[in-house]
Amino acid sequence: MKQMLIWISIFTLLVMACGMSAGTLPAPKVSTNVQAPSLGAAPTPIRAVTESPAFACGNLWVRYGAGIEYGVAGFALKGDTLYRTDAGPRSADDKGTWVQVVDRDGLIGWVNSKLICGGEE
Repeated sequence: MKQMLIWISIFTLLVMACGMSAGTLPAPKVSTNVQAPSLGAAPTPIRAVTESPAFACGNLWVRYGAGIEYGVAGFALKGDTLYRTDAGPRSADDKGTWVQVVDRDGLIGWVNSKLICGGEE
């Protein structure tokens, strides 16, 4: 208890030495130079072109682009629902045909068309 009183006394002396009373806080600095954000055109939404979903035939990687040279954006498990987008199929360097898909969680990416089952071709 004695140590606590000593620390409070030291703190009070330090605050008084700085020219502030112990109960005052410095006034906040408010900037009035605020610019409104500039808004560009809204991006074109990616939409599914088929009402009938396709399904992942097995566990597969969903990639950022059409081909195995692109990084992995996520994955789909066997049986996951995938919807083709209006991007159309793309041929890749790996001699595969890739389609852009959206899953129920909104993950957008590319999968090899051989790895999805059902839906419109």
